[in-house]
Amino acid sequence: MASKPRHLLIDELVAAAAPLPPQLTIEIRAWRWLLLAVAVVVLALLITGPVRDGALSALLNVPRYLLEALLGVGTIMSLSLAAFRSAIPSPTPMTQRLIWPLGFLVLWIVLCGFGVVDSGLPSSMAGKRAHCLIEILALGTLCWAVGGYGLRHLWPLQPAWSGALLGLAAGAIPAVAMQFMCMYAPLHTLLFHILPALALGVVGAVVGRFALRK
Repeated sequence: MASKPRHLLIDELVAAAAPLPPQLTIEIRAWRWLLLAVAVVVLALLITGPVRDGALSALLNVPRYLLEALLGVGTIMSLSLAAFRSAIPSPTPMTQRLIWPLGFLVLWIVLCGFGVVDSGLPSSMAGKRAHCLIEILALGTLCWAVGGYGLRHLWPLQPAWSGALLGLAAGAIPAVAMQFMCMYAPLHTLLFHILPALALGVVGAVVGRFALRK
C-alpha cells in the first residue's frame, strides 16, 4: 500500500493532537501559595488573639519599626519565589538564586538583632502570647506541608535546597505576623519568633531531601 504524502500525515497528526491545558507559571504558583499561607496564618492568629495595641499606628510613627516590617515582608516574598523557582531546572546557579532571598533574610535578622542594643520602639510586654513559639512552628509546618505538596509535583533537582527555602518562607510568615500580634521586645523576637523560623528552614531541608525527591 502506498504511503501517504508527508504533508497529509503531518496534517492528520496535528488534527488528532489533543491540546494541552494551560499551565500556571512558577511565579503564579508561588504567589498562590503565599497568599493562601498568609491568609491562613493571619486568620489563625486573629482567632487566638488580637493585634497588639499600637502596633499598626507604630508603622506610621516609628521608621525603624516600619523598616523591620518591610524587610520581613521582603524576606517572605523573596524566599517564597526562590523556593518555587528552585523546583524547576534553570541555567542560573543556585548561589546566584540565593542572593536576594538570603540577603533579605540577613538584613531582617540584623536589624531585629540591632534592636537589642538600640531599640527603635520601646520594649513592652503588652500583647504577649504565651505560646508564640509553638504557634510559629505549628503554622509554619502546616504552610510547608501545603507548599511541599505543590513542589513535589514539579521537578526539584535539589530537593534539600527547595525544602530549606520553603521552610524559611513558611516560618517567616508567622514570625513577621508576630511582630504585630505578640509583645515587642527585640530579644524576644530573635529567640521566640525568628529562631523557630530558622529551625523550620533546617527541618525543611532534611525533610525536603527525601519528601520532595521524584
